[in-house]
Amino acid sequence: MDSKERNINLYLLALTPFALAVVVWALMAMTPARIDSGVVTLAALTVFCSCYLRIQLPRVNIHLTITDGLIILQCCSMAERSLCCSLLSR
Repeated sequence: MDSKERNINLYLLALTPFALAVVVWALMAMTPARIDSGVVTLAALTVFCSCYLRIQLPRVNIHLTITDGLIILQCCSMAERSLCCSLLSR
């Protein structure tokens, strides 16, 4: 195993506890009333089609998958909500 692979494995090992904590937190906060067809469809697309739905970014050897796009979209959505809430609370 070369140095780059070892660094990637160490990085993944360091992030695994945080990822598990986030998944447990999300599952504990999810109520059955909030699960609808959109959530199920999005989850199925993310799990089963992530490796097939990807875009290679120009001039670099990096692929952007649907999972990456959904995470970026969620972060933008959360930032917009927090900005609106902070502006309305003034």
